[in-house]
Amino acid sequence: MADHSDGYATTIELTLDRFARYGDRVAITVDDPGSRSEWTFRDVLDRVHREARRLDGLGVRRGDVVAIMVGSTPTGLVMRWAANVVGAAWVSFADGSSPTTVAALLRTCSARLLVVAGTGRRETADRAAAGTGATVVDVDPDPPADAAPFPVRLRPDDLASISLTGGSTGVPKGVPRYAAVPAYSSPAALAGWSDTVLLVCTPIAHIAGTLSLVTLAAGGRVVLQAEFDAARVLAAIARERATTIQLMPRNLYQLLDHPDLATTDTSGLRRVRIGSAPASADRLGEALERFGPIVGQTYGSIEATTICSIEPDELARPELRGTVGRPVRGVTVSVCDDDGTPVPAGTTGEVWVHSGAVMPGYIGNPEETAAVLRDGWFRTGDLGSLDEHGYLTLVGRAKEVIFAERARIYPSEVENCLVAHPGVTAAGVFARADGDGVETAAAAVVPRAGCAPTADELIGWVAGHRGPTVAPSEVRLVADLPLTPSGKVDRAALARQASG
Repeated sequence: MADHSDGYATTIELTLDRFARYGDRVAITVDDPGSRSEWTFRDVLDRVHREARRLDGLGVRRGDVVAIMVGSTPTGLVMRWAANVVGAAWVSFADGSSPTTVAALLRTCSARLLVVAGTGRRETADRAAAGTGATVVDVDPDPPADAAPFPVRLRPDDLASISLTGGSTGVPKGVPRYAAVPAYSSPAALAGWSDTVLLVCTPIAHIAGTLSLVTLAAGGRVVLQAEFDAARVLAAIARERATTIQLMPRNLYQLLDHPDLATTDTSGLRRVRIGSAPASADRLGEALERFGPIVGQTYGSIEATTICSIEPDELARPELRGTVGRPVRGVTVSVCDDDGTPVPAGTTGEVWVHSGAVMPGYIGNPEETAAVLRDGWFRTGDLGSLDEHGYLTLVGRAKEVIFAERARIYPSEVENCLVAHPGVTAAGVFARADGDGVETAAAAVVPRAGCAPTADELIGWVAGHRGPTVAPSEVRLVADLPLTPSGKVDRAALARQASG
């Protein structure tokens, strides 16, 4: 494996050394509704060591796992570094994670501690942690200070973090990340991010968190917003002179459709990156017209990191806007049939990936690992085709996963939740796409005799039991469900009925 460290044993050591150099430069701007505050790198470094000392006092040791559920806040970033300082790995849960999901992951990851902030998160954490062995603790707004920095315990081969997949099979799976300095955090790579002002308006439990860590290690500034609001995002782009923003397709469309965009100064932007799902080709064209040649799109996965990318000069060609680009350097993509044999260009098959970034396996899940890894190749579960120039077009999901705005939704999981409702006897869940191609889950429900649950009631039921990110956007009551010859719910027929 190539050495990207430039003398640093671990990413946390590189990061803390950089923070000490940056001193009183502004690191994080917190852009809350009605208020704005700033953290310097000195503030961040001090808080990291204070939190590390508190974790040590709570019994966290090298090799432990600290779970974090505090939202998109500076503390959500600080706790990651503090966990690494004491030698522990961290795993971050996004808001909206259900107690059932959190509980399963706490067990799988053998988490020692679950750090939370906020009453709602505390309630979820208490329900989730029961019986898992994890202790729930609230964030201390003023952890004890100590003049001496806490010594870093993490070693290069230690587990540093656990990234969570989107949960396409019901419960997200954990992918290990280790402490040695990766290529994207090497001093050479960080040099290109040193003057970045990253506007974060999506959950830091996902890619926004990784981008924040890289930006700060490089000496750039991160502007944190707790949640996406198009008007506030546009205002921050202008006020903070943001240079970089990472968006999901739905977020991009909301910005394009907002009346404030016409009068917003976006001249500071240098990178607008789209990820999590392919964006509409037409809307990408609109984005290029409004923001200029700075819009790009990335396709990747937790298991293999970045797979393909399409850059602004390529998106200037309308015929390429329906693709997710070509494989990035060091990545090989093959589209294969069910037996793993590559198919000809233009033929749809499953997307397989080979690179040095492919995960070694899922934590505590050897069966799932064996199902997706073969001779160094990762089976993504996505369906697509490669053209003769190597551009990848994604056309479907191998397991009928619905790629919603903030989650991958597994239909049977939602169906099982719905039929657990006392007023439901059967349910079928399928994908609905709006005019921009953005998918949401919809459900057809057969009520029990004498019952008439409302759509809002059923949507709330799923949100309460499985989390709001997987709840259907619409529910309709039907007398019966169409079935395939094998007796399974015919999702395609349901979608046709809904469209008719």
